[in-house]
Amino acid sequence: MLNKRVAAARAVRETFLPAEQAQDEAAITATRSLLTALEARRSANLHIVTGYEAIAHMSKAAALAVEARDAMIRAHEHLASLPGQIGLQPRMYGETSDECVRETFTGASRPRSLEAVA
Repeated sequence: MLNKRVAAARAVRETFLPAEQAQDEAAITATRSLLTALEARRSANLHIVTGYEAIAHMSKAAALAVEARDAMIRAHEHLASLPGQIGLQPRMYGETSDECVRETFTGASRPRSLEAVA
């Protein structure tokens, strides 16, 4: 029974951490792409409305990527509490102290979207 719990915890960890990192990379890449589009429009001396719809969609995609990253952070927090609930110690399925979220956002200090950061 304990071996199955340890195996399950390891399996989740081995797939979740790469997914979390990929979501972070997706948010970075989407935001960088938006910035590049805005800078390219300006450097080409194009009218400010040129490519507006594409830029608006890119902005929305970047905001959604940041929100998805937030969901991964929230999931990570909940996953971190599961070992204790199923009778495991963190070291039984793999130490993650260097990888785990150590600081949580609360209230107004936790941005919910790109608009909140801007």
